[in-house]
Amino acid sequence: MIVDTPFVATVENKGFVIDQVIGVGSIICSPGCTRGEVVLHNSTWSYGRVVPGNSECIVVAPKDFTSMLKSIGVHARKVDYDEFFNLVLRRNSNGVMVLSDEINSLEIQRGSGRCGSLYSYNPLHPAGAVGKPGFTCCVNEIYEIVGPRSKLLSHILAVDDKTIISQVRGMGEGLIVSFNPVSSTSYATLAAWLGVLYVCGSTAEYL
Repeated sequence: MIVDTPFVATVENKGFVIDQVIGVGSIICSPGCTRGEVVLHNSTWSYGRVVPGNSECIVVAPKDFTSMLKSIGVHARKVDYDEFFNLVLRRNSNGVMVLSDEINSLEIQRGSGRCGSLYSYNPLHPAGAVGKPGFTCCVNEIYEIVGPRSKLLSHILAVDDKTIISQVRGMGEGLIVSFNPVSSTSYATLAAWLGVLYVCGSTAEYL
C-alpha cells in the first residue's frame, strides 16, 4: 500500500519492533509480508492505495514505460491524448500520462532540462511528498501542456519553478509526468513512480 494519510503504527523494521509515524508516500506491507524492510507488526487502520490495483489504469506514454507498468501487474490500457482527458474528466477513469514526442498533439511542448531543488506544491500527494528541503535533482528534458487544457492541471512537484508532475481531476484522476521516469534517475523519478503507482492503485482503508 502507498499511504496518503499519516498514521502511527507498530512496525517491524530490520528486526526491531517499534512505534513509528507512517508518512504520506510511504510504502507499507501487511503483517507477514516479506517484500519490504518496513512491515506492519499488527493489522491496523491505514489509508492509501493498494498496488497493483484491481481496476484498469489508462495510459498515454512511451512503450518502455507502459511495458514496465504491465510487468508489475498494473492493468494498463493505452489510450490517446484526447481520450485520456475525456475518460478522466467524464468517465471516472484513473490513469497516467507521460509527456513525450510520441504524443501526437500540438498542445505538447518540449523544453530543455533543469537541475535544481525540488519544490512540492502538494506535500499530501505521494508524488509531492518527495519535495522536501535539501532534495535536488536533474531532469534531461521537460515537456509541458500548453493551450486551454493547461488550465485543468494542478501542480504537484517542481524543479525550482518548473513543474514536472501535475494532476487533472474530474470524475476520475490523472497524473501528468513531464519527463520519462524510465530514462531518468533521481528523487524526481522516485516521485514519479510513487505517483504513478498511487494513481493506478485501488483505494483501501485497512491493512
